[in-house]
Amino acid sequence: MCLRYVFNNQLREDFIDHVSVEDMTGEGVAATILTHLRQLRLDLSFMVGQGYDGASAMKGIFHGVQAVIRLQLPAAVHVHCSSHYQQHANKHKFEMHMALLEKSLYFSVDLPNV
Repeated sequence: MCLRYVFNNQLREDFIDHVSVEDMTGEGVAATILTHLRQLRLDLSFMVGQGYDGASAMKGIFHGVQAVIRLQLPAAVHVHCSSHYQQHANKHKFEMHMALLEKSLYFSVDLPNV
């Protein structure tokens, strides 16, 4: 679990803890997250966002984690996790690089001997 927050006018993002989850439903994961945040004595009324990957259990609009949390904390808007966007971008960049490399290898193999 990571928290993003502002402290002394500086945006911070810190890893807090690994959290074990027993119930993998949206309701179960949301309950685990909220329980853990409350154990850290955080005032959840200040929670204005939540970011997860694109899995339906996380982002589902009816029973996903974000929906369950928004029922209790309406200001906690869901956004796709920025690190997952970065991961997808890096994967796409790598795939494009490999495609270009394959094409350049293909063309270099097909060049006539001179």
